[in-house]
Amino acid sequence: MNGFDRRNEFDRVWQRVVESSAAAPPPPPPPVKSSGDTLRAFMQQEAQFSAVCGALWRKAGNFPALREVQKTSKAHLRRLRTAYFIQTGETYAPQTVRADVRGVTRTVREQIVALRRCGQDYLKASANEQDAELSALYRTLSAETATQAERLSGLLERLMG
Repeated sequence: MNGFDRRNEFDRVWQRVVESSAAAPPPPPPPVKSSGDTLRAFMQQEAQFSAVCGALWRKAGNFPALREVQKTSKAHLRRLRTAYFIQTGETYAPQTVRADVRGVTRTVREQIVALRRCGQDYLKASANEQDAELSALYRTLSAETATQAERLSGLLERLMG
């Protein structure tokens, strides 16, 4: 084989390499948290809020604010489950939550902090969501969650006297 034949052989091999790499599909994009993942996480949070407020209500006594927050969290959970079904065509129920209430005022404070954080998470999810209706739902739930946190703040003020 002379230099000319080697060059022709190299060109043929190189052409096959270029054609095969051009035909190869691009690598998959990095995984992105889907709407379903986000909805499941929010459902779990709302189930937690509901369970803790129910346990607080049983331990602390008849405080209407606790019952209202629990009712609102259950309503949020229903709305999120419906949105999940619309998005995925599947049903989902969050894991059963055991509420641990060690001290009433401490637990109320923890709930206030968690509700505020959840409200911010709803706003972030709304900004990142492509589906307009789901984005609007997140904004609504954020506002309602802020109201829940304010109710519990008022209750904490009463408890601390």
